[in-house]
Amino acid sequence: YIEINNFYTPTVYEKGAEICRMLLTMIGREAFRKGMDLFFERHDGKAVRVEDFLTCMADASGRNLDHFAKWYEQAGTPVLTVATTFDQTAKEFAVHLQQHTPDTPGQTNKPPLHMPIALALIASSGKDLPLVIKENVSNQNGVLEIKAASETFTFQNVSQRPVLSINRGFSAPIILKSEATESDLLFQAAHDSDSFNRWEATQTCARRLMMSAYHGASASPTAFAEALRKTLQNPELDNAFKALSLQLPGEAELAAALNVNVDADQLHNSRTSFLKAVSGELVDDLQLLIDRTTDKHDYTPDVESTARRSLHLAALSMLARHDAMAAVTQAEKLFGSAKNMTLEAGAIAAVLSIEDARVDEMLSRFYARHSDDHLIIDKWFTMMAARPSPTAAARIMTLTQHEAFTFKTPNRVYALIGGFTGGNLAGFHAADGSGYQLLADIIITLNGLNPQVASRMATSFRSWKQFNESRRVKAQREMSRILATPQLSTDVFEIISRTIA
Repeated sequence: YIEINNFYTPTVYEKGAEICRMLLTMIGREAFRKGMDLFFERHDGKAVRVEDFLTCMADASGRNLDHFAKWYEQAGTPVLTVATTFDQTAKEFAVHLQQHTPDTPGQTNKPPLHMPIALALIASSGKDLPLVIKENVSNQNGVLEIKAASETFTFQNVSQRPVLSINRGFSAPIILKSEATESDLLFQAAHDSDSFNRWEATQTCARRLMMSAYHGASASPTAFAEALRKTLQNPELDNAFKALSLQLPGEAELAAALNVNVDADQLHNSRTSFLKAVSGELVDDLQLLIDRTTDKHDYTPDVESTARRSLHLAALSMLARHDAMAAVTQAEKLFGSAKNMTLEAGAIAAVLSIEDARVDEMLSRFYARHSDDHLIIDKWFTMMAARPSPTAAARIMTLTQHEAFTFKTPNRVYALIGGFTGGNLAGFHAADGSGYQLLADIIITLNGLNPQVASRMATSFRSWKQFNESRRVKAQREMSRILATPQLSTDVFEIISRTIA
């Protein structure tokens, strides 16, 4: 790094948390709690190292964690490749695992890591099969621990080829490369008892279908919608999970998956068309969910009520893809009767992509109601920034002149400019380059006011190489203009120069 302010990112916290969670998975809650107690007993009030933390966990659990410590030493995300074979005669199902961590600057030929991999075999009935492992290895609650670059586990007494559910509960923070077919994923999306893998299968199916539509293939949503319907109609699944299942991959995620020569407008249109088709298949289910989850009592912040509101808004947002006018009518009614911020702001967010004078009116009324509350006005700016339109950049520039906007308040900048670059992909990556020009102007302005905020905004350019040539040319031109700025801060120089390189 050049500027220390650019060094600290969410990775420090996210990777650290995932490593702690892997430890908990491997040694169990009781031993993990003992390890935490021992850690405070030995080190409270002292400067400590990661090694001290691991020693406490090892002492409390009786486990050797020397190999596990490599998670703290190696950069990058490990890739786990999964293949399976089924011997029907022997009634054996083998799972072949290969792991590697790609080279990073200063680190090559990295050794394998010690990681917990939770898995299950799902029968055609949708139930998990008993796990009988031929190798006689430890199998605590379906969690296998792998340490080598390549390992195979053979499961016995398997009469039919099962569907493999692997890395359940996101047991290890890895990139999973699986041979799972579309039918396997749809089966998991409809039946997997592990909520993370059920959600992941739903997301993966949707992402694949959207990418196929982007490439011009005919991607029927019927089978996908049927799998999603099983989730929505399952009484054993909670409302919060159903709400998450309705939130399908966004444009930024799809662009990252496509990665090369992305046309932002085409991506926006193909995703919109797919969501409309899915919504059309589920329209009756969505309306039923909306009716069932309507708030009938005063606001309470308990888990059940929060989940109910989340599902209500997710269903309304998905319905808006198929029947825009009906959704706006319901959103308008919800906005008018809402007694809490979740429903008030959520009603607008559910129909934000719809061009309708009633949506404009709700946004105006929202601002008028809360103009004296700076946190809520941040939310308003974010919603304004996310509205898709061919002239989105011009609208954002106009909003920088709004009476409530100031470049001197970081959160206001993050709300409007960050909301635009992060939540309005087609607008930011407009074919005419207006989004890039707007961002460059903003960064140059911020450079003289708050270099740290300017460098944070500069990270919005990091995906520029994913897009097609005409967009890359325009993005690079604007980044070069930033680098030519007199008295450019080291904060911004580091981010932009590395992004171009």
